Amino acid sequence: MQNAQNRKYLDISPVGVSRIFSCAKSTKIVRVTTSQVLASRAVKNYLARRGCPMGTLAKEAGMKPARFYERLRGRSKWTVDELFALADAGVQIPGIDPTFIPAWLEGAQ
Repeated sequence: MQNAQNRKYLDISPVGVSRIFSCAKSTKIVRVTTSQVLASRAVKNYLARRGCPMGTLAKEAGMKPARFYERLRGRSKWTVDELFALADAGVQIPGIDPTFIPAWLEGAQ
């Protein structure tokens, strides 16, 4: 049985998941919302179906591979712009519609 120090997931609730990351000198707790977890799962599923490396999708979405890896592993949060860029690259992310145009932009076209 694992003790509390070795657990990767501290709290699982409908609101979100807290994850703990530690190295030799510091410990970092990141509060990740359920939507962030679902976005990461969608990206992982897309990568598995396509059979392409993470770096390829990161470049397609206009992201640096290191930042993409941090987001995918839950060490930092996806931004809205990154999620839309991933949707434009073909990833089906729950709640993100790449064809959506906000009402305030519709008049500008």
